[in-house]
Amino acid sequence: MPAKPKVEDEYSRLYKMIVTGKIMPNERIVEMDYAQMFNCNRANIRRALARLEQDGLVVIEPFKGARVRLVTPEEAVETYEVRGALETLLVSQAAKLATEADKAILREILNKLYEARDNGDPMRVGTIGRQIREELWRISSHKTALKFLTQINSQLIRSSYRSVMMPGRADAIAQQLTEVVDHVSDGDAEKASEAMRQYHASAREALVAALQVKDYVF
Repeated sequence: MPAKPKVEDEYSRLYKMIVTGKIMPNERIVEMDYAQMFNCNRANIRRALARLEQDGLVVIEPFKGARVRLVTPEEAVETYEVRGALETLLVSQAAKLATEADKAILREILNKLYEARDNGDPMRVGTIGRQIREELWRISSHKTALKFLTQINSQLIRSSYRSVMMPGRADAIAQQLTEVVDHVSDGDAEKASEAMRQYHASAREALVAALQVKDYVF
């Protein structure tokens, strides 16, 4: 008997709507409206909103309800910088700990990234790029940094969707993450860290360029 398709829960559906811009920054999320939309009860929406607040994507105000959190351009740039510092630390650790199985997984994901790049799909390049970086987080086994990065990444997904669309960014992601994976596979922590620093310097430049786009909203 074929397995039933997995149904997204209320948290996942709201998360996706926020990070893809279907619900805009500062827009109110009315529990009753989304309970009707998702055909569920308000308690489910309330629990989902509480999780989204922990992710830094939603603000819940007494007597006013929930709204999508607005991230200022300055905060986005600063958060990119913090993420870069943490990931540089983690990739150094990953280079020291990566097993042959870990390296094979990284190569497999990297091949998917090449395919997305060759198909001219920058959005998917960005998504797969995050998968590579999150795999490096896992390999590093640094639980404290991982906790902070998980929250930071949620806050930056919306801006990442826009910055990856900047000219040349998808190609840069493919090239720079290839260098990171190569050095991790070689067990060279110093070169892996330097490659990750270059990746994040480029990511910051793309974000700053995206900030110049008219009507850019976080």
